[in-house]
Amino acid sequence: MRIMVVDDEQLIRQRLAGLSEWEQLGCSIVGEAGNGVEALEVARQCRPDLMITDVRMPLMDGMQLAEEIRVLYPRTHIIFISAYHDFVYAKQAIKLGAIDFITKPINPVELLEAVELVMEGASHANADDRLKQEKLVRSLLIGGGEAAADIESEPGWAEVAGKQAIMLSIEIDNIELTGDAGDPHILFMLRETVSHLMGRYPYPYWICLNRRGVYLILFQPDERMWDMKTDSMQISRDIVSRMQSAFEHTISIGISRTLPSVMYLHEGLEQIRKCLDYRMLLGKGSIISADALSLIRDESIMQDDMHISHLTEILRSGSLEQIVLFTRQVYRDMLATGFDKNRVHQYAIELIERAEDIMDEYQLSGSKEERQETERHILSYDTLSDLLKFLEGKLTKMAGQIAAFNKESPHSVIRSVDQYLEDHYQEEITLVSLSKALHINHSYLCRLIKKETGINFRDMLWRIRIEKAKQLLANSFMKTTNIAYEVGFKDSSHFSQLFKRMTGMSPKDYREANAKQPAKTRSQFQNKE
Repeated sequence: MRIMVVDDEQLIRQRLAGLSEWEQLGCSIVGEAGNGVEALEVARQCRPDLMITDVRMPLMDGMQLAEEIRVLYPRTHIIFISAYHDFVYAKQAIKLGAIDFITKPINPVELLEAVELVMEGASHANADDRLKQEKLVRSLLIGGGEAAADIESEPGWAEVAGKQAIMLSIEIDNIELTGDAGDPHILFMLRETVSHLMGRYPYPYWICLNRRGVYLILFQPDERMWDMKTDSMQISRDIVSRMQSAFEHTISIGISRTLPSVMYLHEGLEQIRKCLDYRMLLGKGSIISADALSLIRDESIMQDDMHISHLTEILRSGSLEQIVLFTRQVYRDMLATGFDKNRVHQYAIELIERAEDIMDEYQLSGSKEERQETERHILSYDTLSDLLKFLEGKLTKMAGQIAAFNKESPHSVIRSVDQYLEDHYQEEITLVSLSKALHINHSYLCRLIKKETGINFRDMLWRIRIEKAKQLLANSFMKTTNIAYEVGFKDSSHFSQLFKRMTGMSPKDYREANAKQPAKTRSQFQNKE
């Protein structure tokens, strides 16, 4: 892939162009530019497949550049980088069909993953086609068959015309409560992660952003050997699993019945809305299909969901006594409901799977082989009483492990975080790398840091780095740029902006007010700068 880098800071251009991973990915840097005007001229000569561009630049900014590129070279992909995590920029980036919007300081791994998405064909059409496709999906959701006359000439229509479809709604849990509804940066990440995972499957698909997440429409492939209904569940499990490891938020997925064609998307939308209504009972991270809802009596599913919700609370509390009471209640309810053998086995597996999900949060889960062995045990029981005894033993063991984990004071975890950041603040640290170093689930650690300190992980790291920078400004002759790199920042401009925001003073003003060197020496140093 031919890549062009555009940024008004030469150091950033050099660092991005010099990444050793480009060659391994089969990429080459074919051009560089310091502003939008220069970039257009270079692009005419090198015709890049991908342009990585800063947002704020002199003469012509990145957004204006992207608009020009869309007209001249509509199949050139765009990745925006910016020190300004600004909603307006990100929202405009969506309209321009950008592949990603990455904030500074740039994480090379994040950038390379975005480039890999482009290379692996995660974006099935160019930016214009994607925008048209999303407009088409929204039109079908609102107008149904009435939109038919307008779509035959649209991109991708010939590939899916007349094919059966299944619609998935992939929603971020509690997004309204977190205040992230409509946040383009989060929706970008979700959309591209889903597109990346779809590269493993043979299904033609459409994907469309919405305020709470994305809609994914699967179409029956030409090879009829593929079971779209079964695969939609596997795809959903893959998405949930991937997002648990790479996303700060949990997601839930609603799955429609098989639709006769894309003209029935409006019916699919109603079905998945009903599915996601059951998230209230099932909890976050749920996968709910319309077919499953139709097969289970309302009374039974409500009872089952209440059991699962109750089990979640008991396991997280680590209460061994409550586990015994819980299994006895499940036994009575199953007898009263009259579940058959297959349904009993299915429900027991659902309970264990939910329990294992909770264990995953604490990084206490067993191996894949142990999980498979547990499932084999469940399927081997012929009587409900024997099966519930086995479940009680498994759940009691899990609750005991969580109880032991909970004995460790949250304050001691925060002290470990503080110490690790003090020792490693100069390195590239992420919440995921920190959680691995401390052997703590990153989602749990994220919540704990916020709860105990009132700030998030990144602010915690920034505070330490800024304090170290203040010491260097007051006690050394180092240049501000070098100090920024010394304390772990990759972008000196971002460092200066953050320093002023957190201290109320620029690095230069802080040095003048707090430097401990003799005035004459400071003056000489300033002249050198």
